[in-house]
Amino acid sequence: MRPYVLLSLVLGIGFFVGERYWHLPWITKEWRILIAFFLSVSVITSRLHAFGYHRTDRIFALMPLVATVLRLVLSMVFFGLMLYRGVPDRNLFVITFLVLYLCYLGFEIILSRRNLRRNS
Repeated sequence: MRPYVLLSLVLGIGFFVGERYWHLPWITKEWRILIAFFLSVSVITSRLHAFGYHRTDRIFALMPLVATVLRLVLSMVFFGLMLYRGVPDRNLFVITFLVLYLCYLGFEIILSRRNLRRNS
């Protein structure tokens, strides 16, 4: 859980500095909500991975798949609700959402590979 909090802090500081001091037009106003959402989804999926790593039966292989599907479904529901609610700049929101999704997904893959190497 700690690596996800650190990643969220680094991203949050980067967005804050970019919005506050450089007035970058490509930073969406909903970046705080997006980072909080991705942090919470990452914590949930990391708990599912940890639950699967400590089991020896079929759940060991099933939990990473469940975590990936859960991440995808929660992201689609959140994305749809935010667009339905009416964000001011939809294109900017979509791009920021996809970039953060890929950042957190890549970070999860890196952490999973590190744990797999250590356990093998």
